This record gives sequence, structure tokens and C-alpha cells, in this order.
Amino acid sequence: MTAVALAGLALGSALAGAIPAGADTTQGEEQYRPAFHFSPEKNWMNDPNGMVFYKGVYHLYYQHNPSGNTWGNMSWGHATSTDLVHWKEQPLAIPTDDQQDIFSGSVVVDKNNSSGFGTTENPPLVAIFTSAYKASSPYHGLQAQSLAYSLDQGQTWTKYARNPVLNRNSADFRDPKVFWYDTPGGGYWVMTAVEATEHKVVLYKSGNLKDWTQLSEFGPANATGGLWECPDLFPLAVDGNPDVKWVMVVNINPGGVAGGSAGQYFVGDFDGTTFTSDTTDPVDSLPAGTPLAGFNDGSYGGWTVNNEPGNWKNGPFGDAPASGTLPGQNQVVGHAGAGLVNSFNDGDWPLGSASSPDFTVSSDYLNFLVGGGQHPRVSDKLDNTPPAGELLFNGFEVPDGSTLSDAGWTGTADLAPVFQPATAGGDYFIGAKRINTFETGGAPSDERQGTLTSPEFTLTRGFMSMLVGGGQRDAGSKEVLEVQLLVDGNVVRTLAGDNAGALNWKGWDVAEFAGQNAQLRIVDQAAGG
Repeated sequence: MTAVALAGLALGSALAGAIPAGADTTQGEEQYRPAFHFSPEKNWMNDPNGMVFYKGVYHLYYQHNPSGNTWGNMSWGHATSTDLVHWKEQPLAIPTDDQQDIFSGSVVVDKNNSSGFGTTENPPLVAIFTSAYKASSPYHGLQAQSLAYSLDQGQTWTKYARNPVLNRNSADFRDPKVFWYDTPGGGYWVMTAVEATEHKVVLYKSGNLKDWTQLSEFGPANATGGLWECPDLFPLAVDGNPDVKWVMVVNINPGGVAGGSAGQYFVGDFDGTTFTSDTTDPVDSLPAGTPLAGFNDGSYGGWTVNNEPGNWKNGPFGDAPASGTLPGQNQVVGHAGAGLVNSFNDGDWPLGSASSPDFTVSSDYLNFLVGGGQHPRVSDKLDNTPPAGELLFNGFEVPDGSTLSDAGWTGTADLAPVFQPATAGGDYFIGAKRINTFETGGAPSDERQGTLTSPEFTLTRGFMSMLVGGGQRDAGSKEVLEVQLLVDGNVVRTLAGDNAGALNWKGWDVAEFAGQNAQLRIVDQAAGG
């Protein structure tokens, strides 16, 4: 039951050969393009945003990179339709700028001109979106909610001069969905957004879309295996019943049962302030079956526990099961009963094992309540002796007093080669020097960002391996932190650390590129731990 927050990306040595491991078409016939789902003419798209129907036209806005076919430069693209089947791509709606990327959100028709952006005769469309602030912004590293408005039926947009309108000083506060809530005495706007890493939906109210007051929070609840994102809250009529139920939708990335993204929903009631779920699973409910171990009687119940000698709390498991969160540990929730096996006695450091008695498998499934860290096994060879192969770049062991700039590397921003190699950070590296995107730039920091690119080399082996450790970012994080293999300038392979300071061997099968020239590129476009 451990938690690790590590930053940057550290690269030890890199080896080769070390380990085995268009033309116009009719609809539906263009390669790689869906026949019926909308896709822009070119470049990256993801989350649909701000769907709205206004004056006979359906508007679809979406996350879009106007400059390339990978995630980045997040802006709102735009398409329109009169029948929801045939779509026309429109000019870019809300572009990124030097202060912020434009993340997901929603659009409302402000028919009473509550915002004051338009007039009663020409009410504005108002977009409420997440500003993900860049290094040049005074809000650097934060996510907050901002406004833009259109007075020409959604074709052009103006960002509100006093953005952000709602800031919680959080790095993971995003994806506002806004709707109008009627009350007998009038009504108000309701915003549904998330604190992604806390697995919370946060609800706010406003009379003018500019000034917001918190109503309530919902969660954590049910599935919390990934970040909570892109929530929604809406009423839905029940078939055959005059009553209306409210539905809270929460999307998850990652965390799907089959891997990747997923979604869940809760059915309940909303009274204008608080959403109350009828479908939240009790945290202490167990599936049908025969309990094998509950650890609720104050003992390990016949399990054999091996703790590492020499730590003062007899860690990692201690002498008896824990009753919940241990000192210094991230909060432990969701366990059933009074006890649990918790390997945080004396912190993350002690090693050990806990083994059950023999039992007969008589059911089709074994179920566990499990949480905590997930890490690869690090080699027992503390020197991480490299496997057989040809050492590239001499393991970054450039002569003392020189840098990777002298060795032909190029780079940008904080990863300029004059700052590398580093002689600090990471564990189980080879030699004395390594590339470390934390120990770089003007001062060591999680906020250091840039790219570092090697000289060209020829791929002469079938496999390429390297020692890599540090942080990892998935696609949903909207950040890039990885080592890339470039062939003809194109990214053909990537890998990253496992959120651990210990460098470990990873590699690629590169046989298909035999004889071609390649480069390594280290990319750190991630901030925070």
C-alpha cells in the first residue's frame, strides 16, 4: 500500500542488440477515416466539446491540434450540421495561445443575456472551458475555468478579458459542463466539473456565468481506478413513471475494465444543491462467495509474514493487520471490515512478503480488494550490468568538463545539451553520468521541460535496450514524458519510466528498421510530480 510521486525522466545507457523482445474517395472508402463519425480534414482531434443547437444548426466543437497529428496545442475545432449526419468543418473556433491551452468544456445559449456579453435581441453563445496554463502565465501549472463568447451564432469567439472565472488553485480541476436550473423563484446556472485525481465531482452555481459559488461535492464513489474526467448531470424521465431521475455521468481515463478509457453513471436526485446517488455501491459490500481471508480478528489468520530485518516497525507488514491508513501514507479507503494487509509499516522502504495457507480452488473467480502502488520488479543486480550488445554514445560518459553539446547532441529549452549529462538522480544506473530531465536547466525542478536529440546512428541490431526510470504520463494527462526513437524524423517507438526512481531495462524490437539511420529523442513536456 504505497504511493510514489516522482518527476522527470532519467535515461541511463542505451544499447543495440541487447535483448530479444489521399486521393478523393467516396464516403466510407477513404483509408483510416470513419465513414459516419465526424473527423477533421487533418490533424489530431479528441474530446467532443460544447455541443449546442442554435437557430436550426447543430454545432460540434472538439479538442483539436491545428498544427499536427499528435496531441498538443489544444484548441477547439468546430463543425456544423443541420441533420446530425452530414457535417461541415468550420474554421478553428477557440485557439491555444501563449498563456493557455484550451481543454474540454461546454457551450450554452445565454438567452437572457445574463453574462452581458450580448443583448436581449442578440443573445450570446458562451463557451465555458478549462484553461490549462503554460509556463508564461502567472497561473502556470493550474487548471481553471474560463469563458469565451460568440455574437455571430458560434462562428467566431472572443475570450473573456477577466479569465479565469473559477480557480481552485488546482492542477487537475477541469471539464465544466454547464446547464440552467429552473426554480420557482427564477433560476441559475449550474457547473459540473471534476477534481480529477481526487475522484470528486464539484458543483457550482452562478447567475451570470462569471461569478461562481460552490454548491456541493460528489465522490469518491464506485470506480476510482483512474482519473475522473468529463462529467455530466442531467434529468431523465423514467419510462411509465411521471417522476424524473437525475443522472450523474463520470468518465474515467484510464480505468476501463478492458483497459483504456471508460465511463460510469449514477442515478439519483438533484435538489439544486446536492446530487444524491441511489446507485453508489456500499464500500463494505462483498460479492457472493466464501471469504478466504478478512484479517478482521487482529491476526494474519495463518498467513506466513516475512518482514525485512532491521526496520524499527517490523515492516513492511508489521506484526498484525492494519485497521486503515498508516502514518505518512496516502489515505486508504474502500476496504471491508476492520483489518487489511498494509505494507506501509516504516514507509515505502522495507521489503517482504505475506503468503496464505494452502487452499483448494473451488470457484471460477477469486476476488480481492486491492490498492496501492504498482511497480515493475527491479533487477537484483544492483550494478545493473548491461546485457551483451554494442554500447551507444559510450553510455553518456563524455569527458569531464564537456557536455552532450560537444558530443553532437541538440536540444531545446531546459534540455539544451549544455545542461547534460547529469551526475545526480536515479538509482541503478551504469557509470557516473546519465540524462536526467529533472537535473537540468537553470535549477533542478519538476517544471524543467524541453527536448534532447542524439546524433544519428545506424540501426545494426534487432533490438535496442536502455535503462530508464522516473515519471510516466498516459495520453489522458495531456502531457508527454518519454524516450522516442526517430527514423527519418518520424517517431516509431516510445517508452517511459514506471513512476519509480530505480532505472530498469526496457527495449524495442527494431529489426524492421535494419540499416536505417536513427536518433534518440528525450521529451519532457510534463510539469508536476
